[in-house]
Amino acid sequence: MMSIRILRHRIFVLLVLAAVLVAMLGGTALARQTIRARDNRFAPKRVSVSRNERVIWRNAGNNDHTVTAFGGGWSKDVRLDPGETTRFRFDQNGIYRYRCKIHANMDGRIRVG
Repeated sequence: MMSIRILRHRIFVLLVLAAVLVAMLGGTALARQTIRARDNRFAPKRVSVSRNERVIWRNAGNNDHTVTAFGGGWSKDVRLDPGETTRFRFDQNGIYRYRCKIHANMDGRIRVG
């Protein structure tokens, strides 16, 4: 029969392993930031997220929009009808820029890290 001392030690080891796993994931594996396209602008226009955090773009307006990467570092080009969403998980630190190809004044920036 297993002693209480051995059982406590095994539970402690499992808790330490779980804490290490959370730390490796940065604690943000399920985190997300939502950006809305509405009235021919992205809001918020600039966001900062942690590595491995998911960003969601939601077309909350009445016009079609795109989420189009520019400036290098990533690839994204999606057309969003009103009510549609798209998402991207950023796994590298850096600055990521995007724009709407339909509306020249719509652009934004995501800072990862």
